[in-house]
Amino acid sequence: MDGQVFQPRTTPRAVAKVRTERHGVERWFDVGGVDRDWQSRPALASLIDDSGDGACYLITGGEWGLRLSDDREQWGAPYLMLPGDGSDVRFA
Repeated sequence: MDGQVFQPRTTPRAVAKVRTERHGVERWFDVGGVDRDWQSRPALASLIDDSGDGACYLITGGEWGLRLSDDREQWGAPYLMLPGDGSDVRFA
């Protein structure tokens, strides 16, 4: 979503795990950020305004986005948007 602007409602908080869908199955994954030089950093969550649900969590990482993993696999994502009730986010 190039050009997308998100207005945070809360100060970013470090995130350790997120629950999201992968290959049609919803599971918990470790999450972290990745910078340009492959350095790891914490993923961060901020509550933002969402036109459909009122609020949701925007999960961001480093310059190269997020790295998600579990015992089976790992992959990257530029960012995630998860429900604002916090049920899919485990803070660090």
